Amino acid sequence: MHNNDDPVTLNGLNVYGGELTVYEKNLSDGSNPNAPALTQNGTFTVTALDGVTTLTVGGIAVVTGGVAAGFPQSITTPLGSTLTITGFNAATGVVSYSYTLNDNEAHPTANGANTLPEQFTVTAVDDNGTTATGSLDVNIVDDLPKGVNDSNGTASETLLTLNGNVLSNDVQGADRVTIGEGTGPITPGTFTGTYGTLVLN
Repeated sequence: MHNNDDPVTLNGLNVYGGELTVYEKNLSDGSNPNAPALTQNGTFTVTALDGVTTLTVGGIAVVTGGVAAGFPQSITTPLGSTLTITGFNAATGVVSYSYTLNDNEAHPTANGANTLPEQFTVTAVDDNGTTATGSLDVNIVDDLPKGVNDSNGTASETLLTLNGNVLSNDVQGADRVTIGEGTGPITPGTFTGTYGTLVLN
């Protein structure tokens, strides 16, 4: 005997640690630019023996009235990235999607390479009105600046003053570093060392 009200299930979502991870370091102004890595792809499966009437992913209507949309379908996410549904196989229930990181995000400050999640609600409804919900979660990993040791020297005993830029060889990271008088990572001052005096301004 066939149950006329079969459940709807979502497989491949609510994965511990999230479904996808993208890194700000791969942005063009990040510490390790890699444009292809900014787009990550994934799939999940909808099982609905009574048929899928409605399927939405983060506001994208994948199936409406039992009819699948044309693909790809994209939206700009609340954080400014791009979520794309690239396909839906009605026979297998497999939904294909991608997420593209477009810019750096506002992470909690002074907390290392922390992760900022962006979450999208997935809702599937079958022909009998049975509903299943899940969450598609993307992790955005912060980029970090990196300070590099500086050196300068002279072979002349008559050249007593050396000039340089202590920031030019540092890695700013995707969030960039504010530079200017009274701002940024440099603390102005005069520092007396073993063999001379260092002035930062």
